[in-house]
Amino acid sequence: MIKAADLSATAAISNPEVRQLVEQRIDSISTEGFDMSEVGYFLVVEPGDTLDALAGQLGFVPTVNRRTGKRFDDPQFTPHFECVLDHGHSWEVIYLLSDSDGAVLLLPKADGLPPELSDMCQMFAISSHDTDAP
Repeated sequence: MIKAADLSATAAISNPEVRQLVEQRIDSISTEGFDMSEVGYFLVVEPGDTLDALAGQLGFVPTVNRRTGKRFDDPQFTPHFECVLDHGHSWEVIYLLSDSDGAVLLLPKADGLPPELSDMCQMFAISSHDTDAP
């Protein structure tokens, strides 16, 4: 996985569509007058990354509701992310971690991702074309 909190970190993102999306987001946040180091980061999930590895970076398992402890495969699961945007080539999962801090997972639609995470994104995603997001 690749953690990107500034434009220089995006060079490590091999998927050109995901790299461009992260660059757009960082540029937009900077244009609004915010400092990425103060508002959060982007975490690009790569084939082979595990839920445990993601939990190590995020501080929680993305397929488990942080408040209720319910897992994605539980019928009583409710998401704890703000939204999942489907960009066609990838999913963008937005988490608010506090009043002033957030994390965004970017998952290229590729083989080798944790299947539960891909399934969760597929189930809850809305098209980015239905929002103001690029």
